[in-house]
Amino acid sequence: MRNILKFFAREIGKGIATFALVGGIAALALAYTEPTSGPVGGTVYAPVNVGGNSQTKSGNFTSSGTLTGNIVNGTTQMCLAGSCISSWPSGGGTSVGSSGYVQFSNGSGGFNGDSNLFWDNTNKRLGIGTASPDTTTYLTVGGAGGGQKLTLNDISTARWSLGTGGYSLHIANDSPSAWTDRMVITQAGNVGINTPSPAAKLTITSDGANANFRVYDTAGVMRLNFGGGFNLNLSSSAAVVNSSIAGDGSSNSYINVIGGNVGIGTNSPGYKLQVGSSGNGTAAIANSWNTFSSIRWKENIKPIDGALDKVLQLQGVAFDWKESKKRDIGFIAEEVGRIIPEIVDYEADGKYAKGLDYARLTAVLVEATKEQQKEIEELKAENGLLQGNINALESRVEALEKK
Repeated sequence: MRNILKFFAREIGKGIATFALVGGIAALALAYTEPTSGPVGGTVYAPVNVGGNSQTKSGNFTSSGTLTGNIVNGTTQMCLAGSCISSWPSGGGTSVGSSGYVQFSNGSGGFNGDSNLFWDNTNKRLGIGTASPDTTTYLTVGGAGGGQKLTLNDISTARWSLGTGGYSLHIANDSPSAWTDRMVITQAGNVGINTPSPAAKLTITSDGANANFRVYDTAGVMRLNFGGGFNLNLSSSAAVVNSSIAGDGSSNSYINVIGGNVGIGTNSPGYKLQVGSSGNGTAAIANSWNTFSSIRWKENIKPIDGALDKVLQLQGVAFDWKESKKRDIGFIAEEVGRIIPEIVDYEADGKYAKGLDYARLTAVLVEATKEQQKEIEELKAENGLLQGNINALESRVEALEKK
C-alpha cells in the first residue's frame, strides 16, 4: 500500500510540474503584444516593429546594425553618425541639368549645374565656360570666338588676366575699366612685350621710363647667350658701364666696351678704340681710315724743324714679338720718343712707352724728304757750276794744244 501511495504521489508531482510549465508558456504568449504606433517610453527590445504598423519612439533610438526603410523623427532631429538634420533637403539631393554638369550648392539645401562648368567623364577633361572641352587638354576655358580669360586678382583695381582674341594669346593688366596688354603671342608665333601687335618674332616696346631689355645675374652682370658660345655681357658700376661680346665661351671677348673705351680682341682697352693687345698678333684691315685733321680744330701751327736730322737719328729694327713669336719690323718706341716725343704714348710712369703713331711719322718723313730734296737741288746747282768750269777748262786746254 505504501508503495502504491508513493507512486501516485510521484505521478501527481509530474503532472503538477508539467501543468506549471505549460501555464508559464501560455502566460508569456499572452503577455507579448506587437509594437504599436505609440508605445510607452523607454527601451524597446527586438524585434522592433516587425509587423506593418508604424511606430513612434519618444526617447532616444540606438541601433548597432543597419537602418533601412523610412526613419523619421518628426519631433526634433534625425541623427546618424553624429550628424543631425531637422528636415530633409528640398530636391532630395538629386543632380540638376544634363549629364556632365558639375553640381554646386544653390544655397537652399539643393544643387544647381549648367554648361559653364562641365566634366567630360569619358576623356577625363574639365571645361570652364564650355560644355565641349578639348580632348587633348585636361582643362579647356571658353569655347570658339575668343575673348575668354582667367583672372588673378591682386586688388580690385589691378589684376592679371590671361585671355584670347584675334587668334592671339594675351597676358594683360586687367581692371574693370581697362585692358592693357603686357605680352602677346600671335598665331604666327610672334611675341610682343608691351605691344599688342608684334611684327617680328620678338618685339619689345619701351614705355620711355624703363629699359627695353634686361637680363642679369646675382653679380650684377647682364648676360645674353645666343648659342654657339656667342655671349653678350654687360656690367655696370656707379660711374662706368661695361659690356663685352664673346664668341668662344671663354673669358676672351670679341668686343669690349669699358669706361667708354672699345676693345676688339682685348679685354682691357685703354683707348677709345683698341684692336688687340701688345704683341698678340692681332691685325686689322680696312679700305680707308680718316683722321681728324681740319684746320678748324688746330692752332699754333708751325713747320717741323730739323725733320731730316730727326729721321737720320731713327733706327729701324727687325724683331720677334714675345707673345706671338711673330717676326716683325718697326721702331723701338722709347728710342723714337727721345727724338720725336709727339708720336709716342707712354705709360703713367713715363718710363715705358705703350706705342707710337706710325701714321704721324709721315709728316716728319715728308719734311725730311723736302729738306733732303733742297740739298739735292743745291748740290745739283753746284754741280752744274762745276761742270761749267770743267767745260771751260777743257776748252782752254784744247785751244792750247792746237797752237
